[in-house]
Amino acid sequence: MRLDKYLSDQIVDYSRSQIQAMIQDGKVMIDGRKEKSSYRLQGSEAIVVDPIESQPFPVIIEPQDIPLSIIYEDDAILVIDKQSGLVVHPGTGQKDNTLVNGLMFYTSALSDINGSNRLGIVHRLDQDTSGVMVIAKTNLVHRKIAEQFENKQVKKTYIGLTWGIWKENEGLIDEPIKRNVLIQQVLT
Repeated sequence: MRLDKYLSDQIVDYSRSQIQAMIQDGKVMIDGRKEKSSYRLQGSEAIVVDPIESQPFPVIIEPQDIPLSIIYEDDAILVIDKQSGLVVHPGTGQKDNTLVNGLMFYTSALSDINGSNRLGIVHRLDQDTSGVMVIAKTNLVHRKIAEQFENKQVKKTYIGLTWGIWKENEGLIDEPIKRNVLIQQVLT
């Protein structure tokens, strides 16, 4: 298991990116040496984490009546179609009106393995991306689904929508899609 994944499972009130920043800053040592977030744990290492500064004002997440498009539900999971524009979980720039706020309003049965600001969230989609998300209702199911993502057993398919007048009816775009560094609103 990766070092950052292991620590984010153990230190549940911090996001994986916060854990990665701690590792990058040298606040995590493996057998007395600094390692990368991607370091694969063997199982016998001594992991030392510098004391974590407590956050002075913890975010209190309130349930909010946010419409959810539910595709499937049972005792273990909830499958939703996340609409574009909806932030998945509260963070620095977004304290409410997130998917987690809506999930908390809909049900109290949500895994809490990733901390209170990521209840039920096993994976995420970007704010501007719509698509299917699997929400875990129990910690056991959360671990199983996360393991499937980690082992690349989950098939993800992305569909891009384009418009305009095209010379060909079909084709392949074989270029990375990224933000234009000069004009942040433009994707190139």
